[in-house]
Amino acid sequence: MLQPLYTLQHPPIMLQPHYTLQHPPIMLQPLYTLQHPPIMLQPHYTLQHLPIMLQPHYTLQHLPIMLQPHYTLQHLPIMLQPLYTLQHLPIMLQPLYTLQHPPIMLQPLYTLQHPPIMLQPLYTLQHLSTMLQPHYTLQHLPIMLQPLYTLQHLPIMLQPLYTLQHPPIMLQPLYTLHLSTMLQPHYTLQHLSTMLQPHYTLQHLSTMLQPHYTLQHPPIMLQPHYTLQHPPTMLYTATPHPKISI
Repeated sequence: MLQPLYTLQHPPIMLQPHYTLQHPPIMLQPLYTLQHPPIMLQPHYTLQHLPIMLQPHYTLQHLPIMLQPHYTLQHLPIMLQPLYTLQHLPIMLQPLYTLQHPPIMLQPLYTLQHPPIMLQPLYTLQHLSTMLQPHYTLQHLPIMLQPLYTLQHLPIMLQPLYTLQHPPIMLQPLYTLHLSTMLQPHYTLQHLSTMLQPHYTLQHLSTMLQPHYTLQHPPIMLQPHYTLQHPPTMLYTATPHPKISI
């Protein structure tokens, strides 16, 4: 876990291959890149190609985590402590950075305390091996994040005992993320408050948000008989839903 008073300017936390975010492997000095040396979240996982945009033209591939002097790990970037949220996570994903191929390989029993996240450019969540439930994967979740999407105020509540097997994204046990959510370029995850009901699934839902719909107004409030064309939207578990096309 990253301590709250560590800035990315002050003495670095050296990542070793066996380090986790509980004993952070992030080299927090101003001129460090995630290439030299790679950040080992798990022994063979690196954030070498992590396409996270902390500043407009800064990637963790070419530049270090450049935090401003008043930014601490308490307010900025990844708050991974058990009761923390990703509320202040200012990760800017570029338009072509999807999670299409393997990495962010979050194994079933991994928590965000021990994340083996390998982010590489051009990846989508299509082949993501993240196990939300023992037999559920994010394999078919092609969330395409556009340039203006931030996770800045994303209220993903990471509960202390949640693993990705028992999802921390406030997902109830019967949920699948077989969701084809296409977010439009000016949408943000800034005020996303997805309310998932326990016996509903996003398995057959293709959520196409209209241009004037932001995740701020409305949130993805999943309720019966609604579509995200006329938000909020809800699907029953056993009810297939055709793909919504715009």
